[in-house]
Amino acid sequence: MPTGAIRMEGTTKEYLPLEFPAVPDFSLLSKLASAAELLHTPYHMGVVQYKDSFYGQHCPESMPIAHQL
Repeated sequence: MPTGAIRMEGTTKEYLPLEFPAVPDFSLLSKLASAAELLHTPYHMGVVQYKDSFYGQHCPESMPIAHQL
């Protein structure tokens, strides 16, 4: 469960300034963690990073802009 996100993409820039923190609602996050514990479901919490292109970071040499990646 993300406790925060590093925004490395372009979509959210159209809705919010980069300075606006990408963090979840704490009450909802706490309820999700409690539910996972009650169900004995493993989970992880921490900061995530998201991008427009998932595969570009995994195979940069095959991308048209390989030199920039």
